[in-house]
Amino acid sequence: MPKSLTDMSNEESIGYDFINIVGVRWHVRIAYFNSLKDFYVHKLNDLKVLQNIKAEVQSIKSELLKFECVHIGDLVAAQYNDDGVWYRAKVISIQETDCRVQFVDYGNTETTSNIKRLPDELVKVLPLAHPCVLDNIDSEEQVLLNNYGMAEVIADFMSYNDMILEFLNNSKPHIIKMTWDGRNIKEILNNMIAFGITRQIYEKLKTFDQLGSKQPVTIINIQSIGEFYVQTEVDKNLKSQVDDELNGNTTWHPVVDVKVGKEAVAKSVEDNSWYRIRVLEVHDDVLCTCYFVDYGTQGMCSDFYEAQGIVESTPPTIKRCMLNMTDDHKRFFGESLMKSFVDEMKMCQEQSITMSIVKAGEPCVVDIEVDGVHLADILKPLAVVVTQITHVNALTVQLVTAGRRGILNQLNKVKSLNLVKSPKVGKLYAAYINASWVRVKLEKIGQKKMMVATLVDFAGEMAEVDQLFSLPEHIANAKTMMLHCSLGLDELLYSTIKLRSLCNNGTTEFTMIITAHNVQSGHTVDLYKDNVNVSGMIRRTLSKSSNC
Repeated sequence: MPKSLTDMSNEESIGYDFINIVGVRWHVRIAYFNSLKDFYVHKLNDLKVLQNIKAEVQSIKSELLKFECVHIGDLVAAQYNDDGVWYRAKVISIQETDCRVQFVDYGNTETTSNIKRLPDELVKVLPLAHPCVLDNIDSEEQVLLNNYGMAEVIADFMSYNDMILEFLNNSKPHIIKMTWDGRNIKEILNNMIAFGITRQIYEKLKTFDQLGSKQPVTIINIQSIGEFYVQTEVDKNLKSQVDDELNGNTTWHPVVDVKVGKEAVAKSVEDNSWYRIRVLEVHDDVLCTCYFVDYGTQGMCSDFYEAQGIVESTPPTIKRCMLNMTDDHKRFFGESLMKSFVDEMKMCQEQSITMSIVKAGEPCVVDIEVDGVHLADILKPLAVVVTQITHVNALTVQLVTAGRRGILNQLNKVKSLNLVKSPKVGKLYAAYINASWVRVKLEKIGQKKMMVATLVDFAGEMAEVDQLFSLPEHIANAKTMMLHCSLGLDELLYSTIKLRSLCNNGTTEFTMIITAHNVQSGHTVDLYKDNVNVSGMIRRTLSKSSNC
């Protein structure tokens, strides 16, 4: 016996009560798109039910309802004027000759004169269109309001592609995150708005990406860790050929319809030279804002011609890239990683830089290697402790490696070690200080057998001890690393006292990112505690009597 429409809807569409749907993901298709803050989605699993409902509504044989028999909020069958098809609809307002309805399985609102009573079985089926708002989308929404051509491109993309959404709230309209092709929709929208990349262009550009193969590159333009440009030797040669064609061709055909997303040849208003471009915004019949595909920049252009021959077939001669790093690293430490990335690239001008593409698309996600070392490994945040602090721009940090943590844990479990009767300067031993075993390096033997030692796992602090003990070999051989660093802050505005308090005698672990290398006077670093930059925690409280 076939399932009823009610059974099919309730069984195949989970979470319709939305009591606790935060974090749930759906595969969806846009049902109706008005803006990034006002659209409706269908769950893909509901499309079969939707077709069955549509067929059932068409088969309703009852007479048209008189408007005096209809009430606001009623669920009815209403005829959509544009296609003459009947759909389930909710009455919003009633006039003398027509009424305003919302088609509950799609989301759009229209005026119609033809409505019918809806059978109870169809009334019971919950609406299959779900109202949504994209999260954190204010700037992109503003573009839609001000750039009609871009609004059309974005609406076309949103309306014709299956996506994955994730719910961020339990109420309506649903605040959501959305992905397409494994990328956050904000990234796709940025492709369109800043680079003129429509879905068709995106798919074409992906075909130029060769996954996995390493190739030497030159990094030529750094905007951020998520947007930098590289060029290969092959790209350089292709650019020369494209430039020759742009400067020598006199047989171009004018573009008949200049619109957003159009790839063409155009003249730059700034220097009157010809470039390959994508149209970003049409201002009038003459001028457009364009993206220069071989330079990674924007500018005003005029005189638009169809690209042809080598100009049309050659892919962009620079590649826009995003470094392959974890999302958490980029989210929590983005600004610091950016400074670190720029600093590393300045240091690598004379070194061998190779790139391999991890994920195709715009931007392509890449691994960069500098002399065979992954750049992501060079940049990644380091766990450190800080105990030697002269001031905010003169401090010593010690890397907190898995080995260091293991040493401290093992020493904490030790009940006794063998006393060393004749310790030697420069050797590593154990000492019992403040009721804990620690590794120390003997620096000198003083009077009355008192010995000065460095606490090697606590950023080089010094201590006086009267007894030293032997270490197990695997603990004695474990490496430690100390660096001289600076926070690069104005010492009049930031408090050394607050920093010392935060460090808590070298017991507080921080996350550190080196933003500028300087072996002589100390690396400039950013320190984070619980993913928050400590600079905000140690800023002085400005007052006339402040002596911090």
